[in-house]
Amino acid sequence: MDDYNWLRRHIHGQFNLITQIFIASVIASGALLGYIIKIMVDGSIAKSIEQMQATPNDFNIAPFLLLTPIIIVLPSAYLISTLRKEIFLWGMYIKVFLENEKVGGWETHVSKFREKFNTEESFNPISITYISFILVCFLLFMYVFVLTKMSLWWILVPLVPIVLFFLWFMDYRTIPSRCSKEFEKKWRIIKKDIKKRG
Repeated sequence: MDDYNWLRRHIHGQFNLITQIFIASVIASGALLGYIIKIMVDGSIAKSIEQMQATPNDFNIAPFLLLTPIIIVLPSAYLISTLRKEIFLWGMYIKVFLENEKVGGWETHVSKFREKFNTEESFNPISITYISFILVCFLLFMYVFVLTKMSLWWILVPLVPIVLFFLWFMDYRTIPSRCSKEFEKKWRIIKKDIKKRG
């Protein structure tokens, strides 16, 4: 039972870490975006945009500054996905090795619930917040981009983080259903191998 308690505490710690990473990334990226907007409205960047409107097709850093908060959001999102996968890895270990198969336990009941409803977490608070934030950054980018009248080729630059974010989102929403089945299957194979050898 010591293994069970240790793993439950570890999983709980991972949940807390996910919450802390999420909150820190939202606060940091929001503060950075707010600061950039303040600089753009008050400072020399506003003058630079006005000059760009007079001479179109030159490069201007202004629209790209609005994408810098994504540098905080994307790694945070991928780190949260990794931690969630680890939670499912150890949850399925508990289910396969430590819970009574006839009676079941927490992990067994949660797995049955997931199978019954076969839910994908498309819109949980983390994904909604990150999607909203990326969308705001991109819309602000497009607004300033249009104001600066830069060459249209520069519009391809924000596509890289948007594609990376889309890949994260597609992976993130399937973690519960995909990882629980995948990890349970792997742990069951390991359990059979142990029984054969022992």
